[in-house]
Amino acid sequence: MTLKKQIAELGGRSLSHESALFTIYNHPNETIDVLSKVLGLTHSGAVRLINTLEKEELVERRKSVKDARSVVLYVTDKGSQRVKRVLNSRETAPLKY
Repeated sequence: MTLKKQIAELGGRSLSHESALFTIYNHPNETIDVLSKVLGLTHSGAVRLINTLEKEELVERRKSVKDARSVVLYVTDKGSQRVKRVLNSRETAPLKY
């Protein structure tokens, strides 16, 4: 089964959404600007992506401790569970090309 199909079966939206979720999971406390650069998105594209993930309660924005003008991203408990489900399914699934 392909990663795209596995993500869909686990309730994920798209590879972009899951890539953002995995990036935030692995690198919490980063800004949307950093995320947009890592994923190769425009700032507005990254904001739309985060808005969707936030509505699904998978990520949250918090005020930066370092700079009160900045907002940083964190994965919620629900988001962490999603990441772990995808990782577990990848470990048990046969590799297909």
